[in-house]
Amino acid sequence: MIGRDHESVDVAGEALGDPFARQGLFRIEEVRRFRKRCRRGGRLLVVQRNRQRVGGQSPPADLVAHGVARLAQIVQGNEEGPVGLVPGPDRGHVPLHASDLVGAHPVEFAGQGWSERLCAGKARGSVERLHHHQHRSVAADPLDQLLDLLHRGNVFGQQFLEAGAYFQTRGQLHAHGHHKGGNQQDRNGPVEARPGQRRDHSAPQGRSVHRRSVPQALRPKRLFALPAAPVSGPRARRSTEGISPASRIVMAEDEMVELVIVVPCFNEGRRLRAQGFRPLLSHPGTRILFVDDGSRDDTREVLASVCAQLGPGALRLDLPRNQGKAEAVRQGLLEALQMGARMVGFLDADLATPAEEMLRLVSTLRSSRAQAAFAARVALLGTTIERHATRHYLGRVFATAASLILDLRVYDTQCGAKAFHATPLLAAALEEPFHARWAFDVELIGRLLAGAPGIPGLQATDLLEMPLRTWTDVPESKLRFMQFPRLGIELARIHFALGRRRASAAARGQAGKVALTDPPAAAGRAPRQLWAVPALLAAIVALRSAGFVFGVLNIDESDFAVIAKRMLQGAVPFAEIADIKPPLAYLPFTSAALFGGLSILPVHILGVFWVLATCLVLGRAARRLTGSQVAAAAAPWLALLASQCELPSVSTELLMALPAAGALLFHVRAETGGSLADVLLAGVCIGGASLIRQQAGILLAAFGLALCWHALRNGDHRRLLRLLPLTAGFALPWALTVMAFAKVGALSEFWDWVVARNVHYGAPSGPRDAFLLAAQAVPLCVGSAIVPWVLATRETIRPTVRGPARTGLVLALWLTWISVSVGGRFYEHYFLQFVAPLALLASPQAAALVQSWPAFPRARRALVVLACVFPALIVVSYSFGRGIAGRYPDQEPHARALAGWLARNTTAEERLFIWGHYSPIYFLAGRLPGTRYVTTSVHVGNFDPAHLPDGIDLAAFRSDRDVAFTLRDLETNRVPIFVDTAPAGIHHWERVPLSVVPALDRYLHEHYALVADVEGSRVYRRLSHGAGRP
Repeated sequence: MIGRDHESVDVAGEALGDPFARQGLFRIEEVRRFRKRCRRGGRLLVVQRNRQRVGGQSPPADLVAHGVARLAQIVQGNEEGPVGLVPGPDRGHVPLHASDLVGAHPVEFAGQGWSERLCAGKARGSVERLHHHQHRSVAADPLDQLLDLLHRGNVFGQQFLEAGAYFQTRGQLHAHGHHKGGNQQDRNGPVEARPGQRRDHSAPQGRSVHRRSVPQALRPKRLFALPAAPVSGPRARRSTEGISPASRIVMAEDEMVELVIVVPCFNEGRRLRAQGFRPLLSHPGTRILFVDDGSRDDTREVLASVCAQLGPGALRLDLPRNQGKAEAVRQGLLEALQMGARMVGFLDADLATPAEEMLRLVSTLRSSRAQAAFAARVALLGTTIERHATRHYLGRVFATAASLILDLRVYDTQCGAKAFHATPLLAAALEEPFHARWAFDVELIGRLLAGAPGIPGLQATDLLEMPLRTWTDVPESKLRFMQFPRLGIELARIHFALGRRRASAAARGQAGKVALTDPPAAAGRAPRQLWAVPALLAAIVALRSAGFVFGVLNIDESDFAVIAKRMLQGAVPFAEIADIKPPLAYLPFTSAALFGGLSILPVHILGVFWVLATCLVLGRAARRLTGSQVAAAAAPWLALLASQCELPSVSTELLMALPAAGALLFHVRAETGGSLADVLLAGVCIGGASLIRQQAGILLAAFGLALCWHALRNGDHRRLLRLLPLTAGFALPWALTVMAFAKVGALSEFWDWVVARNVHYGAPSGPRDAFLLAAQAVPLCVGSAIVPWVLATRETIRPTVRGPARTGLVLALWLTWISVSVGGRFYEHYFLQFVAPLALLASPQAAALVQSWPAFPRARRALVVLACVFPALIVVSYSFGRGIAGRYPDQEPHARALAGWLARNTTAEERLFIWGHYSPIYFLAGRLPGTRYVTTSVHVGNFDPAHLPDGIDLAAFRSDRDVAFTLRDLETNRVPIFVDTAPAGIHHWERVPLSVVPALDRYLHEHYALVADVEGSRVYRRLSHGAGRP
């Protein structure tokens, strides 16, 4: 900064305040803003005024606004006095005379005629260490500006860099009393300041402490550069033995380490080439640090050759054993920070991101106010982003999950090119090893956002993403397709690790990023949050334990597992294997067939973590809606209470709850200060949920109505434009699905099964029977979740949270009754559609209940506890009691006997056609259907026979089209085995005899012969070609 005449200006202290603002040098807002920034870091500012205007110009009033760029122009054209900036990380103030500079560099200053200017008088110059915010430079980093001057041959800047580094070290020695000219304080009272001294404002009131100049005798006569001496070994270091502390800090222009790029390498011997990395060394002060992560091939020898070709700018660090990419990058970055680099970064060894793009990323970071820059693979017009489609879409799923964990809208966390300013926060974030080997980028970003002891975390504005112009998906990637599930596990570990880190920061009082609205007592509960997720997971496992003991709990589970198995074999959904559920409903069930046979255990394990993820997303949404950590903690448990209306099977309603919770989260974000991107993502989540179960589309109506209501009520018609991204987001997943089925030639079948058939899907009885079903199901299912329903109803009538977000939630909950009631079936699992909106809307009242808990009488507390615990105990008891009684699908004795016979008397390649509604027979026998139909209910109205009245005539519901498809499949596929389960009465199929479909009955007797009667079920085998009937 620039003061008047020879007056010192201390931005870190109180000297720069209203008086200087009144003199017209700065606006008071600039003074206060710059003072606040300066207090956080360290820069050394050298000012020489000589009672004349610097550079022939008056002091610029906009110096703060224009920052160092303006100051560099003054330096370059200065003729009346030196001005410079050099780093000063220590916080001591060392006032120095101008003559001290001459003593440090007699040759340079004397040769250029600087001696006369600087020695005009001790009171004519001053050196002040000012605090400058290390995390956000004003316009560009000061050293970058001075280095630009150095590169253009400006000796003036070089001299001040060296002198500043020298005095920085002397100031450290001075502050610690390592020389005789240390701090002096008169024992009898204050000591008057002499010329060249500055009053220490940090001294106790009533006593004055003055710091003297550094004695001449202790100064080195010449400051010199340190040579680069890369060595390989466990830690690649510069040799600094025997070098004075002052000389270790100072580097000449060709030795100043500006940037270190870490390149992790593991078995990269075949594709490492020096030429690809050479552009990185085109800028002075850049180093490449190759980290060999315990490679087992010839990588170490190849790296030695590469470093030799690249010259002294290439260094190598050898790790003794393979520890993973995360640890290799961490060790490399730590080494870079120890080398004194001012910027660090890392780049994948395969150069999928070219070196030129890495340099552009560094340049973007340097010219911005951000502290970290990430490359992003965005396929825009004019760019060349060559990425496999499967990896791209899986990457989008991963990025969405990472964004939820970080609470940060980041597009691409896994691109292998990132750059950072070297700050104490970065060093603190690298202190501990990462919890993930591949997804460590997410954890590093999370650590930077969370902060460290005594160091505030970064804000979203401190980070930036730069779309790449070129990126190539290099073959032989270390991350294989089958390892993507491992990334999900790593994300879970990262989530827990960051949660512990944030909780620890909150306990220290450093987590000021989000101000909680909870009472002060809530702060004391922060450490208990460490057990919240494990406790929630344990509760989910306990409530769903029947599935691990008894296997298939619902016929739908075996239906979807068989369909998923056929899909894995290449069958096109709806054309070669069909059901009325949308295509995404079957994807989670592919886990049942990943290990060769059919096992429902992986599905139930997946169901546990699916429910856990749903609960955590709802907790995040409640936190955003209410600003209360108590509400955020209550929402997951409310979701569990709301799900006690059905056995713990994995159903489409359970699967759709996760994207539905995501839609609610993004809706709340959009209505509480979010952007149009949140509206778009809400629509995408609704579209994804409706591709699991069509009824999820009711959320689109709820959010749309809420938008229209508030737009019309407030007269803000521009708000109606939000309907466009909401609708576009919903349409996007459906459009992609339609294009996929059109590409495989099954679009008409997709439309028929997913849309057309569901329009006519209903109960066979009239309104009276539907009313009776509702009268049985509604009290049971609402009563089992009585606490969430009471709280949600209370929040609807007497809200504690108001605003557009609440309106959308209220509509989402109460409009879901339409989805549950349509068709008049009122199955218990239909009520699981309420889980997400019910838990979220009830969370504000649950927070109020928890906070008022101490004031409740004992009887009321007991009633609330009983209402929470009793339904869960009933469901667990019933689920185990049903299994003990042998009432689950794969325990049906006739089905087990039939499946056993089929397993013994048919080969694994032989396909079956089963006339009946019992897919567990396929599941238990380990055989697959020979037609597109897993069950044959669709031939006679698609009714569950267990819900049909006795004596019903199904001839009116017969589907001749499905009968024709069945006959065509039987003939085309030459299905060898035909099974009729009607005579055995499995799952009440005696109500649907084969005679209801005469064409199929006739085909059976013409092409098949009876070979066995297994406990009532008749098994037929296809006649060989030309053979007569037996």
